[in-house]
Amino acid sequence: MILYGTDPEIAYTKAGNDKWIFLGMSSTMKYYYEDIMYHDGKFYSITNESEVQVFDLSGDYPVMMLLIERLAPSTEYLDNISGSTINDMYNKYLACSSTGEMFLFLWHRDQTHYPNNGALPRPKDFMLMKVKPEKSHCWATTKDMGNMCLFIGSNNPILIPSKDLEGLKGDHIFSIETFPNEEVDGYTRNVGYFDLKEERWMSFSESSQSPLYLRPPIWFTLSLH
Repeated sequence: MILYGTDPEIAYTKAGNDKWIFLGMSSTMKYYYEDIMYHDGKFYSITNESEVQVFDLSGDYPVMMLLIERLAPSTEYLDNISGSTINDMYNKYLACSSTGEMFLFLWHRDQTHYPNNGALPRPKDFMLMKVKPEKSHCWATTKDMGNMCLFIGSNNPILIPSKDLEGLKGDHIFSIETFPNEEVDGYTRNVGYFDLKEERWMSFSESSQSPLYLRPPIWFTLSLH
């Protein structure tokens, strides 16, 4: 399953197919997709309205279900930040824990699009929401990732328990943001980690002082399927 297009839509294929199968046309949708993840045999997508859809591709035809409701535009979720502001101004990254909790990491677009402005990220440039779909269908803000670390690179984010990697501290988000439509070698980027508990960003290099020109990391995770 992939995202494609300027206002991303979804396409998928299966082993033995010689073409992509499209799941929607922009003319019939009021939203676009920002991220996709695979978990427990299904694909999960997040829209620009923070709505989560789940896709079951195991049968002859895809089955789509609404899992998490979109953020209400007029509702304030954290420090007077409304749903409409989150939907319009924050990039969205989806991840799921081994216990079934789903996390939505939000990163203000001013920081991801313009890393050369010399300013380090501010605390509210990052937010985290979570939900346990079997108990609720609405996002709630949180500062607790259950002693896990979130890694964000050029593909889908992954959650790793801090106990599994020596030297890692839980409730930290490590990131190198990418620019898929630009020349990688021509851009610096914010490289560092965010401490959820203390709401503090630690940069490995301030872009205005000692630029880092790095290829974006790609995560590889084991699959039993």
